[in-house]
Amino acid sequence: KPTILDDQGDAQNIMLYKTLSNNAYTTHFSDLCYTGIQRANNVLKGTDPSNKNLTFDPTELRGEAFFLRAQLYYYLVTTLGPVPLITEPVSSDQFTTGNRQAGDDDKGTKQMEAIYTQIISDLTYAATVLPTFTQVLGAGGRATKASAYGYLIKTYAVMASSPYIFSDKKDYWNQILVASDKIRAEDPRILLNDYHKLFTVAGENCSESLYEIQYLTSGNYGPNGDGSITSIDESPRGLFGFAQNYGYGLNCPTIELVKQFDINVGTAAPITWKDSWVITPTPAPSDRKS
Repeated sequence: KPTILDDQGDAQNIMLYKTLSNNAYTTHFSDLCYTGIQRANNVLKGTDPSNKNLTFDPTELRGEAFFLRAQLYYYLVTTLGPVPLITEPVSSDQFTTGNRQAGDDDKGTKQMEAIYTQIISDLTYAATVLPTFTQVLGAGGRATKASAYGYLIKTYAVMASSPYIFSDKKDYWNQILVASDKIRAEDPRILLNDYHKLFTVAGENCSESLYEIQYLTSGNYGPNGDGSITSIDESPRGLFGFAQNYGYGLNCPTIELVKQFDINVGTAAPITWKDSWVITPTPAPSDRKS
Protein backbone atom coordinates (compact mmCIF):
# COMPACT_ATOMS: atom_id res chain seq x y z
CA LYS A 1 0.00 0.00 0.00
CA PRO A 2 1.51 3.35 -1.00
CA THR A 3 2.71 5.71 1.67
CA ILE A 4 1.35 8.68 -0.29
CA LEU A 5 -2.41 8.41 -0.73
CA ASP A 6 -2.70 10.24 -4.06
CA ASP A 7 -0.16 7.97 -5.76
CA GLN A 8 -0.56 4.47 -7.22
CA GLY A 9 -4.34 4.63 -7.48
CA ASP A 10 -4.70 1.01 -8.57
CA ALA A 11 -2.78 -0.15 -5.49
CA GLN A 12 -4.94 2.09 -3.31
CA ASN A 13 -8.09 0.52 -4.75
CA ILE A 14 -6.81 -2.97 -3.95
CA MET A 15 -6.08 -1.85 -0.39
CA LEU A 16 -9.60 -0.45 -0.06
CA TYR A 17 -11.25 -3.55 -1.58
CA LYS A 18 -12.33 -1.60 -4.67
CA THR A 19 -10.52 -3.67 -7.28
CA LEU A 20 -12.11 -3.44 -10.75
CA SER A 21 -11.58 -5.70 -13.76
CA ASN A 22 -9.43 -3.05 -15.46
CA ASN A 23 -7.05 -2.64 -12.51
CA ALA A 24 -3.53 -2.59 -13.96
CA TYR A 25 -2.16 -4.76 -11.16
CA THR A 26 -4.67 -7.57 -11.60
CA THR A 27 -5.48 -7.54 -15.34
CA HIS A 28 -4.33 -10.79 -16.95
CA PHE A 29 -2.82 -11.92 -13.62
CA SER A 30 -4.28 -15.42 -13.72
CA ASP A 31 -3.63 -15.77 -17.48
CA LEU A 32 0.07 -15.09 -17.02
CA CYS A 33 0.31 -17.42 -14.03
CA TYR A 34 -1.31 -20.28 -15.90
CA THR A 35 0.93 -19.64 -18.90
CA GLY A 36 3.89 -20.27 -16.62
CA ILE A 37 2.21 -23.32 -15.09
CA GLN A 38 1.54 -24.79 -18.53
CA ARG A 39 5.20 -24.32 -19.46
CA ALA A 40 6.35 -25.93 -16.21
CA ASN A 41 4.00 -28.86 -16.81
CA ASN A 42 5.38 -29.25 -20.34
CA VAL A 43 8.93 -29.39 -18.98
CA LEU A 44 7.99 -31.93 -16.33
CA LYS A 45 6.23 -34.16 -18.86
CA GLY A 46 9.07 -33.91 -21.38
CA THR A 47 11.72 -34.73 -18.78
CA ASP A 48 9.86 -37.52 -17.02
CA PRO A 49 12.31 -40.26 -15.93
CA SER A 50 10.42 -42.71 -18.15
CA ASN A 51 11.59 -40.76 -21.22
CA LYS A 52 14.40 -42.89 -22.62
CA ASN A 53 15.28 -40.36 -25.33
CA LEU A 54 16.81 -37.80 -22.98
CA THR A 55 20.50 -37.14 -23.59
CA PHE A 56 21.12 -35.21 -20.35
CA ASP A 57 20.36 -35.46 -16.64
CA PRO A 58 17.11 -33.53 -16.18
CA THR A 59 17.10 -33.59 -12.36
CA GLU A 60 18.02 -29.95 -11.73
CA LEU A 61 15.82 -28.72 -14.57
CA ARG A 62 12.87 -30.60 -13.10
CA GLY A 63 13.61 -29.06 -9.74
CA GLU A 64 13.40 -25.60 -11.29
CA ALA A 65 10.12 -26.47 -13.00
CA PHE A 66 8.62 -27.79 -9.76
CA PHE A 67 9.79 -24.64 -7.97
CA LEU A 68 8.29 -22.28 -10.56
CA ARG A 69 4.98 -24.15 -10.64
CA ALA A 70 4.77 -23.97 -6.86
CA GLN A 71 5.62 -20.28 -6.88
CA LEU A 72 2.88 -19.50 -9.39
CA TYR A 73 0.28 -21.54 -7.51
CA TYR A 74 1.30 -19.74 -4.33
CA TYR A 75 0.56 -16.42 -6.06
CA LEU A 76 -2.75 -17.70 -7.38
CA VAL A 77 -4.17 -19.33 -4.27
CA THR A 78 -3.12 -16.56 -1.89
CA THR A 79 -4.58 -13.94 -4.24
CA LEU A 80 -7.65 -15.61 -5.75
CA GLY A 81 -8.40 -18.61 -3.54
CA PRO A 82 -9.72 -21.93 -4.97
CA VAL A 83 -8.39 -21.68 -8.54
CA PRO A 84 -8.17 -24.67 -10.92
CA LEU A 85 -5.33 -27.07 -10.04
CA ILE A 86 -3.61 -28.30 -13.20
CA THR A 87 -0.55 -30.53 -12.98
CA GLU A 88 -0.47 -31.89 -16.54
CA PRO A 89 -0.21 -30.09 -19.91
CA VAL A 90 -3.67 -29.18 -21.18
CA SER A 91 -5.01 -28.35 -24.63
CA SER A 92 -6.94 -25.18 -25.46
CA ASP A 93 -10.30 -26.97 -25.36
CA GLN A 94 -9.67 -27.88 -21.71
CA PHE A 95 -9.06 -24.31 -20.48
CA THR A 96 -12.67 -23.81 -19.39
CA THR A 97 -13.02 -27.18 -17.69
CA GLY A 98 -13.50 -26.87 -13.94
CA ASN A 99 -11.79 -29.21 -11.53
CA ARG A 100 -13.08 -28.35 -8.06
CA GLN A 101 -12.56 -31.09 -5.47
CA ALA A 102 -15.54 -33.41 -4.97
CA GLY A 103 -17.80 -32.44 -2.08
CA ASP A 104 -16.20 -29.01 -1.73
CA ASP A 105 -17.98 -26.21 0.11
CA ASP A 106 -18.85 -22.74 -1.18
CA LYS A 107 -15.54 -21.34 0.05
CA GLY A 108 -13.53 -23.88 -1.92
CA THR A 109 -11.87 -25.22 1.23
CA LYS A 110 -10.98 -28.61 -0.22
CA GLN A 111 -9.71 -27.06 -3.43
CA MET A 112 -7.40 -24.72 -1.54
CA GLU A 113 -6.17 -27.56 0.64
CA ALA A 114 -5.36 -29.54 -2.52
CA ILE A 115 -3.46 -26.58 -3.99
CA TYR A 116 -1.43 -25.97 -0.84
CA THR A 117 -0.66 -29.68 -0.61
CA GLN A 118 0.61 -29.60 -4.20
CA ILE A 119 2.73 -26.52 -3.47
CA ILE A 120 4.32 -28.26 -0.47
CA SER A 121 4.99 -31.38 -2.55
CA ASP A 122 6.59 -29.42 -5.41
CA LEU A 123 8.78 -27.31 -3.13
CA THR A 124 9.86 -30.25 -0.99
CA TYR A 125 11.13 -32.08 -4.05
CA ALA A 126 12.74 -28.94 -5.50
CA ALA A 127 14.66 -28.34 -2.27
CA THR A 128 16.28 -31.77 -2.55
CA VAL A 129 17.65 -31.31 -6.07
CA LEU A 130 18.29 -27.58 -6.55
CA PRO A 131 21.83 -26.22 -6.15
CA THR A 132 22.98 -23.92 -3.37
CA PHE A 133 23.52 -20.18 -3.69
CA THR A 134 27.29 -20.72 -3.79
CA GLN A 135 27.00 -23.27 -6.60
CA VAL A 136 25.18 -20.80 -8.88
CA LEU A 137 27.02 -17.68 -7.73
CA GLY A 138 26.93 -15.13 -10.53
CA ALA A 139 23.90 -16.72 -12.21
CA GLY A 140 21.27 -14.29 -10.97
CA GLY A 141 17.69 -15.49 -10.91
CA ARG A 142 18.44 -19.18 -10.46
CA ALA A 143 16.31 -20.97 -7.92
CA THR A 144 18.31 -22.58 -5.12
CA LYS A 145 17.64 -24.76 -2.11
CA ALA A 146 17.05 -21.66 -0.01
CA SER A 147 14.56 -20.39 -2.60
CA ALA A 148 12.47 -23.53 -2.18
CA TYR A 149 12.76 -23.52 1.61
CA GLY A 150 11.85 -19.83 1.64
CA TYR A 151 8.60 -20.49 -0.23
CA LEU A 152 7.92 -23.45 2.05
CA ILE A 153 8.15 -21.04 4.97
CA LYS A 154 5.76 -18.59 3.31
CA THR A 155 3.33 -21.40 2.43
CA TYR A 156 3.33 -22.95 5.89
CA ALA A 157 2.81 -19.50 7.41
CA VAL A 158 -0.33 -19.00 5.31
CA MET A 159 -1.59 -22.48 6.19
CA ALA A 160 -0.93 -21.93 9.89
CA SER A 161 -2.73 -18.59 9.99
CA SER A 162 -5.68 -19.43 7.74
CA PRO A 163 -8.95 -18.97 9.67
CA TYR A 164 -10.91 -21.75 8.01
CA ILE A 165 -8.64 -24.23 6.22
CA PHE A 166 -6.25 -26.77 7.68
CA SER A 167 -6.43 -28.04 11.21
CA ASP A 168 -2.95 -28.87 12.48
CA LYS A 169 -1.74 -25.30 12.96
CA LYS A 170 0.97 -26.22 15.47
CA ASP A 171 2.64 -28.61 13.05
CA TYR A 172 2.76 -25.94 10.34
CA TRP A 173 4.56 -23.54 12.67
CA ASN A 174 6.99 -26.35 13.46
CA GLN A 175 7.56 -26.91 9.74
CA ILE A 176 8.51 -23.24 9.43
CA LEU A 177 11.26 -23.81 11.99
CA VAL A 178 12.39 -26.95 10.14
CA ALA A 179 12.62 -25.11 6.80
CA SER A 180 14.44 -22.19 8.44
CA ASP A 181 16.98 -24.58 9.93
CA LYS A 182 17.41 -26.18 6.51
CA ILE A 183 18.39 -22.82 5.03
CA ARG A 184 20.96 -22.25 7.76
CA ALA A 185 22.37 -25.75 7.38
CA GLU A 186 22.24 -26.34 3.62
CA ASP A 187 22.18 -22.94 1.90
CA PRO A 188 22.91 -20.19 4.46
CA ARG A 189 22.41 -16.48 3.88
CA ILE A 190 24.07 -13.46 5.48
CA LEU A 191 22.26 -10.18 6.19
CA LEU A 192 23.81 -7.09 4.65
CA ASN A 193 25.13 -4.43 6.99
CA ASP A 194 23.82 -1.72 4.67
CA TYR A 195 20.03 -2.03 4.38
CA HIS A 196 20.01 0.62 1.63
CA LYS A 197 21.99 -1.65 -0.67
CA LEU A 198 19.04 -4.04 -1.00
CA PHE A 199 17.27 -1.43 -3.12
CA THR A 200 20.13 -0.82 -5.55
CA VAL A 201 21.42 -2.61 -8.64
CA ALA A 202 24.58 -3.44 -6.68
CA GLY A 203 22.45 -5.19 -4.08
CA GLU A 204 20.67 -7.53 -6.46
CA ASN A 205 21.22 -11.26 -5.95
CA CYS A 206 23.20 -10.52 -2.80
CA SER A 207 24.03 -12.81 0.12
CA GLU A 208 20.75 -11.83 1.85
CA SER A 209 18.53 -12.75 -1.10
CA LEU A 210 16.67 -16.06 -1.27
CA TYR A 211 15.33 -15.57 -4.78
CA GLU A 212 15.01 -12.69 -7.21
CA ILE A 213 13.24 -12.36 -10.54
CA GLN A 214 15.55 -10.67 -13.03
CA TYR A 215 14.28 -7.55 -14.80
CA LEU A 216 15.94 -5.36 -17.41
CA THR A 217 17.30 -2.06 -16.11
CA SER A 218 15.94 1.06 -17.79
CA GLY A 219 18.02 3.53 -15.80
CA ASN A 220 15.04 5.75 -15.01
CA TYR A 221 16.00 5.92 -11.35
CA GLY A 222 19.60 7.05 -11.68
CA PRO A 223 22.29 5.03 -9.90
CA ASN A 224 19.70 3.03 -8.02
CA GLY A 225 18.19 1.70 -11.25
CA ASP A 226 14.99 -0.29 -11.50
CA GLY A 227 16.50 -3.64 -12.42
CA SER A 228 14.01 -5.30 -10.13
CA ILE A 229 10.65 -3.57 -10.23
CA THR A 230 9.81 -4.97 -6.82
CA SER A 231 12.64 -2.87 -5.41
CA ILE A 232 10.85 0.21 -6.68
CA ASP A 233 7.48 -1.06 -5.47
CA GLU A 234 8.68 -1.87 -1.98
CA SER A 235 11.37 0.74 -1.46
CA PRO A 236 10.50 3.39 1.16
CA ARG A 237 9.81 6.95 0.08
CA GLY A 238 12.79 9.28 -0.18
CA LEU A 239 15.34 6.51 0.28
CA PHE A 240 18.93 7.50 -0.54
CA GLY A 241 17.87 11.13 -0.93
CA PHE A 242 17.93 10.50 -4.71
CA ALA A 243 14.40 11.75 -5.30
CA GLN A 244 11.50 12.63 -3.08
CA ASN A 245 9.33 9.95 -4.63
CA TYR A 246 11.89 7.17 -5.12
CA GLY A 247 10.12 4.00 -4.09
CA TYR A 248 6.38 3.42 -4.04
CA GLY A 249 6.33 2.03 -0.50
CA LEU A 250 3.78 -0.66 -1.40
CA ASN A 251 4.92 -3.24 1.15
CA CYS A 252 6.78 -1.31 3.79
CA PRO A 253 6.40 -2.86 7.25
CA THR A 254 4.26 -1.33 9.94
CA ILE A 255 6.02 0.01 13.00
CA GLU A 256 4.23 -2.69 15.02
CA LEU A 257 5.90 -5.38 12.90
CA VAL A 258 9.33 -3.77 13.15
CA LYS A 259 9.07 -3.74 16.94
CA GLN A 260 8.73 -7.55 16.95
CA PHE A 261 12.33 -7.97 15.79
CA ASP A 262 15.79 -7.18 17.03
CA ILE A 263 16.95 -5.60 13.77
CA ASN A 264 20.63 -5.88 14.68
CA VAL A 265 20.65 -9.67 15.02
CA GLY A 266 22.85 -11.38 12.42
CA THR A 267 24.70 -8.23 11.34
CA ALA A 268 28.23 -7.07 11.91
CA ALA A 269 27.19 -3.44 12.34
CA PRO A 270 24.09 -1.68 13.72
CA ILE A 271 21.17 -1.18 11.32
CA THR A 272 19.22 2.06 11.52
CA TRP A 273 15.67 2.83 10.48
CA LYS A 274 13.89 6.04 9.63
CA ASP A 275 10.27 6.86 10.38
CA SER A 276 9.59 7.19 6.64
CA TRP A 277 10.52 3.53 6.12
CA VAL A 278 7.47 2.24 7.97
CA ILE A 279 3.78 2.91 7.68
CA THR A 280 0.86 3.07 10.05
CA PRO A 281 -1.60 0.16 9.86
CA THR A 282 -4.55 0.35 7.49
CA PRO A 283 -7.86 0.05 9.37
CA ALA A 284 -9.59 -3.31 9.12
CA PRO A 285 -12.49 -3.42 6.59
CA SER A 286 -15.04 -3.23 9.41
CA ASP A 287 -13.42 -0.06 10.74
CA ARG A 288 -13.41 1.79 7.42
CA LYS A 289 -16.00 4.32 6.47
CA SER A 290 -17.89 3.70 3.24
